[in-house]
Amino acid sequence: MKKIAVLFVLLLLNACAPSKVVYQWSNPEYHSFEAQKVLIVGMTPDEGLRKLFEERLAQSLEQKEVDAVRSIDFFEEVFAKTTLDTTALDQIEMQLLNAGFDAIVVSQVTGSQDKVTLTEQHSGNFKDASNFKDYYFQHQDAYKTSQWETYTVYHAEALVYCICPDKQRELRWKAHIDLTETQSPEAAIQSYITTLLKELKKQRILLKE
Repeated sequence: MKKIAVLFVLLLLNACAPSKVVYQWSNPEYHSFEAQKVLIVGMTPDEGLRKLFEERLAQSLEQKEVDAVRSIDFFEEVFAKTTLDTTALDQIEMQLLNAGFDAIVVSQVTGSQDKVTLTEQHSGNFKDASNFKDYYFQHQDAYKTSQWETYTVYHAEALVYCICPDKQRELRWKAHIDLTETQSPEAAIQSYITTLLKELKKQRILLKE
């Protein structure tokens, strides 16, 4: 079996959920890509969120019979506090191969958008208004109860690379995942992990369908 390694790099946000996949791509040369051992790296300046993310994802993968190792256990602070050149990355790749890892998953937040929506508090069931009188009658409470709600949508991407001995970090799969702002970091992390694992399983990447 080809050696692969999984390095999950996630730039976690303080709060974002729920999440959804808005784009995904699979390497057409491969119909599936399974992994037995995964290294998880959460990339965020918040050490607490990093540990929480790595712990939750490791547990989720273990439940799916994939051996998962947190980066804080394997590399400690190498990724978080060290700038790595290509030579250092090659050495890390060899360490992963020698340790029996199968794949690399890289994920990070690439941007965000502020959204605004107008909500109205009404009672009763409204019908489509065919004229101004009906429309105004149904919605006149908007003067009193309408309010603008603002929220942030964060854009993240996840990429799966093969680091097989005969190929250097070849891209096998990638996805763009949008996360909507919420107040709970735990909910954000769980939503991201659930969405990511569901799509990986659907595309037969790392996990068996």
